Amino acid sequence: MVNVDFARQAVQRLLTLGVPASKIELSVEALGFSPGARQPPRTYAELVASGALPFSNGHFEDYVYQSQKQVLEKTRLVKDRGLYGSSISTVLYDLPAKNRSSLLNAALYY
Repeated sequence: MVNVDFARQAVQRLLTLGVPASKIELSVEALGFSPGARQPPRTYAELVASGALPFSNGHFEDYVYQSQKQVLEKTRLVKDRGLYGSSISTVLYDLPAKNRSSLLNAALYY
């Protein structure tokens, strides 16, 4: 899982290499991965339906996932550093946008 500290370091490295902030985009995947358990990925919607907390540290059972907390932190990083923007690359795996637990809702309204 790419947490906000890793994202900060990656952004700083790109800026140091001369990449303009206006060309840097941070992306979030609405998937959970099971690093050591050899389980197939699960969608964010499936994880939340199974009991994963939407606003958390991004750990549930054997899975790591991007939660609303990570989305909020990365959205702030985009704004603070003047980056191009952020995206959810697997938005179809998110909850419906009007659902207050969705990643898109967190990016837009928190």
